[in-house]
Amino acid sequence: MKRKVGISSKYLQQKYGDKKALEIAAKIGADAVDFALDIKNDYRRKDSIYSKDEEAIISYYKELKEYADNLGLIISQTHGRHSGFKNIKEEDEGY
Repeated sequence: MKRKVGISSKYLQQKYGDKKALEIAAKIGADAVDFALDIKNDYRRKDSIYSKDEEAIISYYKELKEYADNLGLIISQTHGRHSGFKNIKEEDEGY
């Protein structure tokens, strides 16, 4: 049985963005990525995908999944937002 090689892509995502991180993972020979969903997760920031509506968020991640598939990568795990950020404006103030 051939074993697959997986990497955590969080730091690549932070430095290069989501798509480029997937490209790098494929280029270095990874078969799978542990993909972070918590990069720029504050809905109050205009550059955050979470500042968009639900349809836009779903579309964004579906496109990334297709991109990963085309690169031959498996998204083996995802990690969402950390505790403390609830996406409830009243409770997130000061986060």
